[in-house]
Amino acid sequence: VCGFTSFSEKHSPDRVLVQLNFYFSSLVKIVHRHGGTLDKFIGDAMMITTGVPLFDAQHGANMVLLALEIRRQVGQINLNLPAGLEPFQVSCGINSGEAILGNVGSSERMEFTVIGDTVNLAARLQGKAGAMEIVIGSRTFDLVKDVVNVEPLEPVSVKGKSAPIQAYKVLGLKEKDASGRTA
Repeated sequence: VCGFTSFSEKHSPDRVLVQLNFYFSSLVKIVHRHGGTLDKFIGDAMMITTGVPLFDAQHGANMVLLALEIRRQVGQINLNLPAGLEPFQVSCGINSGEAILGNVGSSERMEFTVIGDTVNLAARLQGKAGAMEIVIGSRTFDLVKDVVNVEPLEPVSVKGKSAPIQAYKVLGLKEKDASGRTA
């Protein structure tokens, strides 16, 4: 959620919780509809994966479709908010690649999750995305370039990477021509 720290500062913790749960209740359904897995809630964020635990050859496209639908749904929610709730804006970062899925933690508490450089870069890309933007890494771009319109960003420096990385802002899906092929 963009601007969540400022939102939290202005509202009571119970008010913040009510609004987060209101949005999350609608958005989690989208995750499942696109074959995604909700790894965890991280405060005001959702960590979502596709292609795990079962491999999905379309995981990149499914994740971008999922993010586009989340963006659309947040816009719809904002148009029809119950009295007393304020509109949220969201940003998404998507990256594809190798990661490990397993239990992380200690003997007192374990959490089943995905970890690795791929996951870290997705979080960094989300940090580069503006309100209602979806930013993808180059490996995801390679998987979805035939179906998604993007705007290449200037190579960005991200924490933990020695060199700038190429990223792309997702604009939307490509149109199909009369024969059903992507134009």
